[in-house]
Amino acid sequence: MIFVVSFSQIKTALINLRAGRCIVFLLLLAIISCGDDRPEQRATDAPIQSTTDDQDADEPARASGDWPMFMHDISYMGISSDTTLRPPLALLWKFKTGGPVNSSPVVANETVYVGSDDHRIYALHARKWGVKWEFEAGDRIICAPTVYSGRVYFSARDNKVYALDAATGEKKWEYQTDGWINSPVVAFHGRIYVGCYDNKIYILNASTGKKESQKRYIVDIGDFKYISSRGEFHPTDVRNRASKWRQGLPFTESWPATANNVVYIGSRDQKLHAFDPATHKEIWRFEVDGWVDSSPAIANGILYVGSSNGYIYAFRNASLSQETYPPAQREGVVTHDGAMVYSQSDDRSVTIARLNEGRVLSIVSAEIGGWYEIMLPDRRTGWMSASDFIPVRWFENLQVNDPMVKDVKRLSLPDKSVEPSWSPDGSLVAFFSNTSARGLYWMAQSIWLADGDGSNSEWVADGAFYNPRISWSGNGEWFAFENLSYPERQIWMVRANGTGLRKVAMGEAPAMSLSGNKMAFIRRGKSATAVWVHRFNTGKQERLAEIPIESEQSYVAYGYIADLDLPAWSPDGSRLAIGLDGYHYADNYSRVVLINASGGVIREIATRSGRIRNIAWSPDGRDIGYVTHQHSDRKAESRLDKRVHLRGFGGNAQTNASFEHSEDVAWSPDGQHMAFIEENDCMGMRRKIWLLDVKNSRRIQLLASTENIHRVSWFTDGRIAVLASSPPTKKDAGVRGWIISIDALPR
Repeated sequence: MIFVVSFSQIKTALINLRAGRCIVFLLLLAIISCGDDRPEQRATDAPIQSTTDDQDADEPARASGDWPMFMHDISYMGISSDTTLRPPLALLWKFKTGGPVNSSPVVANETVYVGSDDHRIYALHARKWGVKWEFEAGDRIICAPTVYSGRVYFSARDNKVYALDAATGEKKWEYQTDGWINSPVVAFHGRIYVGCYDNKIYILNASTGKKESQKRYIVDIGDFKYISSRGEFHPTDVRNRASKWRQGLPFTESWPATANNVVYIGSRDQKLHAFDPATHKEIWRFEVDGWVDSSPAIANGILYVGSSNGYIYAFRNASLSQETYPPAQREGVVTHDGAMVYSQSDDRSVTIARLNEGRVLSIVSAEIGGWYEIMLPDRRTGWMSASDFIPVRWFENLQVNDPMVKDVKRLSLPDKSVEPSWSPDGSLVAFFSNTSARGLYWMAQSIWLADGDGSNSEWVADGAFYNPRISWSGNGEWFAFENLSYPERQIWMVRANGTGLRKVAMGEAPAMSLSGNKMAFIRRGKSATAVWVHRFNTGKQERLAEIPIESEQSYVAYGYIADLDLPAWSPDGSRLAIGLDGYHYADNYSRVVLINASGGVIREIATRSGRIRNIAWSPDGRDIGYVTHQHSDRKAESRLDKRVHLRGFGGNAQTNASFEHSEDVAWSPDGQHMAFIEENDCMGMRRKIWLLDVKNSRRIQLLASTENIHRVSWFTDGRIAVLASSPPTKKDAGVRGWIISIDALPR
C-alpha cells in the first residue's frame, strides 16, 4: 500500500502535534491514505475538517493575494494578507453596470467578478477598466459570486445557482432551488453549499450541479458551523463580529474587510469608510452617489466595492502615480444599456466595447453623419451612434441634451408652494399652499396665482383642497378646482386674473374642454361612478355615463381615493377619456373608458393594473398617452410599477407602446412627440425625461437629473416645464422646477 501525504496534511499534523492530539491525527492520516479503497464520502457523513488556510486538494493553485469568495474565506473573517494598501486611497477605475451593484465583488487570477441587478455577472480586468466577459442570468444578482476550481458559482433572484467557466463565462450547469436565496453560495471540498429561505441548505456537487443532500438550519463546512435562517446563510457568529463596525454608521448591509491593519466598510450614507481598528477612529472616506451595501474585496494592493448607483469602484494607494487625463472639452452620456462602441463609423466597423446607460465619456470629435467619436476610460477611441450617445451640459441638478436645449431657467415659486399647474401657453401658473397631511390625505388650505415663472404671486381663495389637480380652459381664461365643504365636494372656477370666483357644481375632478364651453366632472356613489357634464351656454348639467361597481371588494377597502384624476377631453370636444380603477370591475382590471360627449360609452380598454392616471390626448386626437399604477391583484408580491402607455386611434394603432418604470405624459404642440418621465433603476441620476418621436418610434433623451422629477408640462409655445418636489408629509413641502426652451426637435 502506498501512502500519499500532501503538504497541507503535514502542516496540519504539526499543528495537531503541538496541540497534543497526534495519536488521533495519525489515525486520521491512515484513513485518508486508504482513500482509494473506500467510496466517496457523502455530505450526510461527518464533515471533512480542514484549516481555513489550506487550499482544497482538487483546486488549482491560485495567487495568495486573491479574494475568491465573500469575506475572503469560509471563516468570514474578511481579512486580506495584503500589506501594501493604506489610506488615503485614490480611484483607479470605475465600471458602470446596467443596474445597482448590491453584490460584493470577488477577485481571482487578476479578474474581478461581480453581479448586478441588470441580471448580469461581469468578469472585469483587475488593474484597468475593461470587460473580459459577461453572462446574463434569469434575474437580479445581489449576492457575491464564489471562484473555485476554475469556475464561478453564484445565485440569482430566479432562485437558481449557476456555474460558469471562470475564464470564458461559458455556462457549465444551473440548479433550480425551491427557496429564496439571500446569501452567497459557499464552495468547499468539491461541494457547493446554498442556504435558502425556509431554512433549507442544498449541498450540490461542484462539478455536475447534482444535489448530493439537503439539510435544515445548520451544517458544518470545514471547521465552521453555518446557519441558514430566512434565506441568509453564514457562520453562526459572523453577525456579532461585524456589528462593532456597523454601530455608529447609518444603516448598512456592508460587511467589514480588513487589510494592513485598516478596516473598510460601506454604508447607506453613500460612503466607503476606513477605520483604525485600535481606536475605531475614521481615517479616510470616499463618497459616491449611491448606497454602499456591497462589501469590499481587497487583493494585490487594490480595493474593490460596488454601489447602488450601478458602478463598481477600484481604489489603490493615492501615493502611487496616477495617470492624468487632459480635461475634456466636451462630454456626452450613454443613453441606454447595452450601447455599442464601434471601431469605425461605417460598415467595416467591429464592436470594441459595450456600455451601459449613464456612462459619461469625452467627445473626441463633433457629430459626423449621426456618429460621435468618443474616448473610452482605457483611452481607446471609438464611434457611437447619435441614438445611443448625446452631448450634455449641466444646469444645476439637470444634465441636459446640449444640442437640443437652448436655455434653462429656474422657477421662482414662493416657499411652501406645491402642485403648480400652468395655463396652456405657460404664461400663468396656479398652485397650492399651506399644506398638511390630515390622517391619510394631503390637503392644502389656499390656492394662488402667479406669472409663468412663479413670480408676482397673488392669493385667490382659501378652502379645504384635497385634490391638487387644476384644469385650465384651452384659451387660458379660466381654471377650475375642487373644494371640500363637508360633506359636499364642490367644483369652483375662477378667471385667470383671479376674479369671478364661483361655484359651478357638486362633484369631483373637474375637467374643462379646450373650447371652454363645457366642463366634465365625476360623482361617486356606493354602487356606481357617474360622469357628468356642465354646459356653460345653457347652464344645464347632464349625466353622460354611469359605470357600476362590480368588484366584490369596494374601493373603500383600499382607502378612499381623494385625488381623483381628471377626465380628458379630446381636442375637438367630441369625446372624453377617463381612467376607472379596478374596483369597478369583477376582474379587478382598470379601464380606459371613452365616452361620447353627447352621452354613452364608446369603448373600454382593459389594463392589467389597479389604477390609471395622467390621460392625455395628442393634439390631433389620434393618440392617447396614460399611466398605469399597481398590479391588478394587489398581492404582496405584485410589482407596484408605474408604466406609460401610448395607444393609437384612428389608424395610428402601429404607435402602440409601453414603457416600464415611467410616469406622466405631455404632448408637443404639433403632436409629433410625447414626453414622459422614467425612473432610473440606479441611484445617482434618479430620473430621465424622454421625448418619444411617435411617427418613427424613436426615443430622444431630453435630460437626466439627480432630482426626484415627477411632472412634465409642454406649453403651446414649445417650452417645457419640469417639476421636482418632495412627497406630501406632515412637514412643509416645497417644489423645485425649471422652464426649458428647446432649440429644435429632431425630425
